Amino acid sequence: MQEDGLNLLQYTQEFSGNTDLRVAVAHYLRMSRAVVCDPSQIIITSGSQQAIYLAARIFLDPSDFAAIEAPGYRFAGRIFSSQGATLLPIPVDRNGMQVSQLKRHADKTVKLVYVTPSHQYPRGVSLSIPRRMDLLAWAKQAGALILEDDYDSEYRYNERPLPSIQGMVPDAPVLYVGTFSKLLFPTLRLGYLVVPRAFQNVFTGAKLLCDLQSSSIDQRILTDFLTEGHLEPYVRKMRIIYGNRRAVLVESLQKHFGRRVTIYGDHAGMHFLADFQIDLSETEAFDRALAAGVRLERVYWPACSEVERPGHVQFVFTFAARSEEELVLAAEKLARAFLS
Repeated sequence: MQEDGLNLLQYTQEFSGNTDLRVAVAHYLRMSRAVVCDPSQIIITSGSQQAIYLAARIFLDPSDFAAIEAPGYRFAGRIFSSQGATLLPIPVDRNGMQVSQLKRHADKTVKLVYVTPSHQYPRGVSLSIPRRMDLLAWAKQAGALILEDDYDSEYRYNERPLPSIQGMVPDAPVLYVGTFSKLLFPTLRLGYLVVPRAFQNVFTGAKLLCDLQSSSIDQRILTDFLTEGHLEPYVRKMRIIYGNRRAVLVESLQKHFGRRVTIYGDHAGMHFLADFQIDLSETEAFDRALAAGVRLERVYWPACSEVERPGHVQFVFTFAARSEEELVLAAEKLARAFLS
């Protein structure tokens, strides 16, 4: 035990991540997300952010296009742009990314398609099964890879989580991304990539060059947490807590704004999108909210793809880290800021 403890303080040769942790993650993903993989296909990363960066660094050149949901995840867009790729915004509706719009860009070299299919960020919708199959067929034909970010798929409040795209067909052209930072707590900088077998070595090398290794101590603690069976009870407990917080915030906003607010998104995840029908610009509304002590998140529209709706402003609301009392107070403050 003493020798094992000392090893946790040394450099490791397991650049893809601790073997026991990768075995535990593979089992967890197989049981909870229907992901089909061997532990050797898993790369342990410093959160999902590094996973997305590694994928972009390996596959994107300045002449390439990266398709991304519109609206979508701001940091994914920034990462793709940092590699010189051109962002290709694909509209999202109530059934997720409009794959038919993606197909219209046959003249472009699309290397990566970034999607958040279980709980789209920020609209909160799920990518329908027919569109998932359509996206897989398109990716195989186009020689592209799907970057599936499944960051908060465990938290569905009215139904079971949807299975992953990665596990829907054999040898799927999918890079599957997940994180324990969102699932457990933000300062736990551990995420993972599930990569096709052909890319195992290149991702291991990229991880080595990026930061050598993720924390051995954190990996050991997380391994024990998973193998001792603590994760599933924790998720069940937090699903109830987060579901209650979400319901309280939605009810409070509707109480103060009535028909002037529309909530978008399935009953899932740790965020939702709210549309306010008010006579303020987005900047004015954001500044008023901030002055009232409520920090909102603006909607990210990649490559100037924003859809103008005069008289409407939209913001992303996160609620997992706030008490029910704080959420009720935040809705009251917003009503005074937006309606006075």
